[in-house]
Amino acid sequence: MRRLIVLALLALFGVATPAWSASLLGRMEASLTRDGPNKTIERYFDCENGKGYAVIETGDPRAVAFAVRMLKWSDACVTESLLSSLGTAMQVAPRVVLPYVGTSDLLNADQICLPFISEDEPDSVAHAIVARSRRAIEGVHDPKLEKQRFACLVAISGD
Repeated sequence: MRRLIVLALLALFGVATPAWSASLLGRMEASLTRDGPNKTIERYFDCENGKGYAVIETGDPRAVAFAVRMLKWSDACVTESLLSSLGTAMQVAPRVVLPYVGTSDLLNADQICLPFISEDEPDSVAHAIVARSRRAIEGVHDPKLEKQRFACLVAISGD
């Protein structure tokens, strides 16, 4: 919850990627190069609470690209968390995430246009998450992203 508040404030005030995020992203990239994908996943992406997810959720273009690369090595649980982080990044930086929509089976609109919403969430919270995603995606008016934008809006309307 605290992470969502921080991300909302970043989006609201248009603040650049925080220094902690850029620093951690640099360490994650170095780990991937030096230690390989398995160690990087182990170190930064434990199934649900890894600190790497918060970096992706900032919507930083390098972090989003990093998440997309990590998907090819992730197991089911890490994949679900990476996709949810991309959904959160979509709320903050839709112009960064939209180009990836539909580029692979995993990166389809149903998977990355919304963050994971637990069935245990109250309806009001779930509706707020969907509304936040819809507003962010509707705010993109780039003709090059129209196909992805439309796919996301259709996917979101189905939830």
